[in-house]
Amino acid sequence: MPQLKNIKDFGNRWLAWWKAIQPGWRGDELSQLVPSDPSWSQLLCGGANGFLVVILALAWWMQGNTSSGGSDLPRLKTAVVDVSWTLAQLKIALDAREDQGKKRGIDDADTEELPATKKYVVSIFFLD
Repeated sequence: MPQLKNIKDFGNRWLAWWKAIQPGWRGDELSQLVPSDPSWSQLLCGGANGFLVVILALAWWMQGNTSSGGSDLPRLKTAVVDVSWTLAQLKIALDAREDQGKKRGIDDADTEELPATKKYVVSIFFLD
């Protein structure tokens, strides 16, 4: 695990990145009011390790928070709850696609909506 020098800054960066990779309908406040036909294409595009990066970065934040005496615990708990909720919603969406006979993954029509966020992961967390 990397040793985080500034846990609050890492938490700010993690939260900004998490918000940036969310569907637009979640907004800046990360709404949990799911529309009748939600698009999860931004989060369903990561391939085999896509969501693993989210969990890994969250684990770094958790480890850094523990090492720093737990000063960022309230925001960290909120992030864990939101990631858990999001994973549950993704499962619901994938199950619905499977029930409709669609292949798991992104429809060709959704690819233009995707942000180029994966390549920024390293710079968001490690470059000052």
